Amino acid sequence: MNRYHLSQINVSDHRHSSICFSLDRTMGETLTGTFADFDATMLSPERDLSTAVLKMTIYTDSVRAKTAWIERRFKGSSCFRVNEYRTITFQSTDWEQTGDNEYLLYGKFCLCGVSKYVVFEITNHSNATHADEKTKLLKLEFRSTIKRSDFRIARGISSWDISDEIQLYGTVAFRKQDSKTYNQPSDLNQDQVLPPGYFSHLYPTII
Repeated sequence: MNRYHLSQINVSDHRHSSICFSLDRTMGETLTGTFADFDATMLSPERDLSTAVLKMTIYTDSVRAKTAWIERRFKGSSCFRVNEYRTITFQSTDWEQTGDNEYLLYGKFCLCGVSKYVVFEITNHSNATHADEKTKLLKLEFRSTIKRSDFRIARGISSWDISDEIQLYGTVAFRKQDSKTYNQPSDLNQDQVLPPGYFSHLYPTII
């Protein structure tokens, strides 16, 4: 009987994770913000990341800024529209290793009701340690650039006032959970994290 050893990895406490963004204004000013609340899950049957699946949900109402006025603008109708769009989501589709600990992560990014395929630059800091100094963490440092016009962000604001590019960056830390072994791929609830056809892609000869 074929058995499949899968290690599910869940995001650790937010002390080791950060999700940030920034965009430039005229006169050299940069607006920055962070998201305080999110869920992320990664599943991988391998030690490397080449076949991993990463799924993330960011809760828009958790956006934070350095002033209350900027925070209200981020939440309002000209930006993330948090009353209408409660979440930002990402679902990975592929990884490309570019160096010893460097990857390109491809996936579907949904913001303000618009879905686009984006690419993140990833650095794998796999030897990090949790605050208890015992639990090993998988820390992924990420960076990408999206266009606000693609996602209908800050509509009506001239490019003379604010850049069209939004920088996304930060670190997501994962703590390894108990590994499980499955008799069949169907024993795993794939809808929780896996895209359709994931196992058939990995094991085409037995499914």
